[in-house]
Amino acid sequence: MKTYTEAIKSQNEQIIVTALLQTLPTKNNALLEKMKAYKAETTEVKELHNIYIKAVELRKEGYAQMLEALTTKVSDESATDDAIAKLGESDTKFAEFETKRNSMMKDLGLVNANEK
Repeated sequence: MKTYTEAIKSQNEQIIVTALLQTLPTKNNALLEKMKAYKAETTEVKELHNIYIKAVELRKEGYAQMLEALTTKVSDESATDDAIAKLGESDTKFAEFETKRNSMMKDLGLVNANEK
């Protein structure tokens, strides 16, 4: 399968999962390594960056668990539930990141008057 679009157009669940399994880990790992390589200049930005990295790692783990659950023929509901819980943890971390980022931007006067 050349693209996700072709996989989705096939409407075959196994082809879609195979396309995701073949491309997501490589792309996610490369992106995560680039993000981890970033060196923040201040403690505040470093803390914010670490929250974002943790959110991305949790999201990656959740998707990996979900793909595993979808590709396992004898999968029980708990495997899917675990993946959904991991994705929920990721959402919580992303929300924490956004809240702290917005607060930092406000403290630094980087928020437009319309956004306050």
